[in-house]
Amino acid sequence: MLVERWKWIRVRDPVVLQLREGAVVRSMVGSAQICWVRHDGQLHALEDRCPHQGAALSFGQLEDGLLVCPLHRYRFDPATGRSPDGEGERAVLVPLEIRVDGVYLGRQVMGLRLFGVDVF
Repeated sequence: MLVERWKWIRVRDPVVLQLREGAVVRSMVGSAQICWVRHDGQLHALEDRCPHQGAALSFGQLEDGLLVCPLHRYRFDPATGRSPDGEGERAVLVPLEIRVDGVYLGRQVMGLRLFGVDVF
């Protein structure tokens, strides 16, 4: 039976791991471009694509706690992806876990389960 499950990828980029408060940066994790934001001491990961017209959010900046797209200045909450301006657009969050041994990003993948055991 095919099942959806999470695959967790460890982030090894030192720029991300040492990101300072208020900073916005881009990195590749696997084949995905991720926009990283540190706000209020929390690390946030979003797909590096504005939902409005596809600009790289990582070229934007953090203003008043909101991630501002560099193209049309759409604003997004880095914790929820929602826009406070009511545009109806929502940035895509990437699942993130901070573990004892590092930072991990989640990707949803299809796997095979046989007799209750995940094969892949």
